[in-house]
Amino acid sequence: MDSKRIDLGPRKADTLCRKRGGRPSHAFNTRDSSTPAKSEPADAE
Repeated sequence: MDSKRIDLGPRKADTLCRKRGGRPSHAFNTRDSSTPAKSEPADAE
């Protein structure tokens, strides 16, 4: 799972965050409290 997250890259992660209505990059660190993680762990960042 971790390798899959890294495979997506930071740019892909930013896009996913924006799609969820969150902020890029740092949104992944706090989205666990606002939005449930789908398949990638929020602390993998």
